[in-house]
Amino acid sequence: MTTVDVTFGAPVGLRTAVYSDLFVSYNERIPYLPPCSDMVLDSRHWLYIDERQYDKFYAGTHLLPGWQKHLTHLPEPDAVWVSHLAFIDRDGVPWLRTDTALEQNQDADYDVGMDADADDYGMGYVLRTPETKAAATCSGDDAR
Repeated sequence: MTTVDVTFGAPVGLRTAVYSDLFVSYNERIPYLPPCSDMVLDSRHWLYIDERQYDKFYAGTHLLPGWQKHLTHLPEPDAVWVSHLAFIDRDGVPWLRTDTALEQNQDADYDVGMDADADDYGMGYVLRTPETKAAATCSGDDAR
């Protein structure tokens, strides 16, 4: 099993390839992803806080009590853009999958920012851990 960190964005009201009415960024940590698994990101469980209101609930190092009541369900996104996926393989080697490459990530240091143009931005919150299921096809030592 491995820990997986995924950063993705969800544009709503996509007008062009890079411009939308609303763009919400999400950072999600999946603590235990078994080998040969598929992970399903389900937008029905995605919430967000309008970025302009975020400072009202953030105290520099933590969110203030009651912040959850200001979450809004994300309308159906037009797309999902995965900016990176970081994980450690079964040999203990850290890897980083970006939109352009898969590379070893010995420093475990990466930029989680996403470039998107939108009228409004939101800070995302995933209501529950994404579901995992056995991959339809898999090969290697851990194939089941």
